Amino acid sequence: MFRFPKPNFICKQYNKYRLPSFNSDIFLIEWLPNVKTKCHGHDNTDCNYIILKGPLFEKRYLKNNELGNSKPEMHVYNNYDTGFINDSIGKHQMINFSRYKKWSIHRYS
Repeated sequence: MFRFPKPNFICKQYNKYRLPSFNSDIFLIEWLPNVKTKCHGHDNTDCNYIILKGPLFEKRYLKNNELGNSKPEMHVYNNYDTGFINDSIGKHQMINFSRYKKWSIHRYS
């Protein structure tokens, strides 16, 4: 039976596992039930992600909101949906409203 290695990063919201890669940092993230991250940016890196088991929700705070509306955008990501964010777009918050674990892969470059 396959067992995950010890997570590289553990917090109250998720467990982050580094996956082998050559050119960038790739992580498998295990989202714990009923959690949300703090609103955060990505320290001048691009973040591409794919949802393996959803739904996961993203609350996005745009840096340059052309509509002049200060409300954040809410996105729902289901299985195999992809997303992208970096600091020029804005900040975001990831949310698992479910009572079950969810999974995603994130690539930082």
